[in-house]
Amino acid sequence: MNTVDLAPFNAATQSVTEAWLKGPQGAFVKKVVDAAQAVRTGK
Repeated sequence: MNTVDLAPFNAATQSVTEAWLKGPQGAFVKKVVDAAQAVRTGK
């Protein structure tokens, strides 16, 4: 019971993340999102 279910958060923020990825800062946003996901999964 020490883990957080991130599925609702990911679903709620998906459209925002996609919008930011399409912008001129998309490459940077992708790096940040990928790094955050790697931290969450322990990779």
